[in-house]
Amino acid sequence: MFSVEIDGLESLLGKFKIYSDNLVQLRTDVPDELVMWQREDMKRRYPNMTVNQRVDETEAATSIWPTSRRAYETGYRRYVPRLAQPRRPGPRRGPQVKTPILRDELLAKLWDRMDRLATEQTKWPSTST
Repeated sequence: MFSVEIDGLESLLGKFKIYSDNLVQLRTDVPDELVMWQREDMKRRYPNMTVNQRVDETEAATSIWPTSRRAYETGYRRYVPRLAQPRRPGPRRGPQVKTPILRDELLAKLWDRMDRLATEQTKWPSTST
């Protein structure tokens, strides 16, 4: 009957193994890179992040506030001299901010970091392997 023999299949399987290992490593590298972005670019002393890992999926998220988080807590009042602040009746709201919460420069830095990381980790292994 027929007999099929393929030479060099071991090297191809080795490349697939290296590629799958890189993808598994990417699941831990993305949250680490998000923490580094918060520390270096956003200048956060204590990065705020949640990571949910499932069998085949990882989700990393952070929360960004326009001003201090404490400004939105009940009972928080910034020191303002009595004469400069007239009393207004009604419920107290958080500070009104006109600037965007996440500046374009910070978003561009995050995209660059994630793009560079994904490009490095999803590169096909070289033919010398």
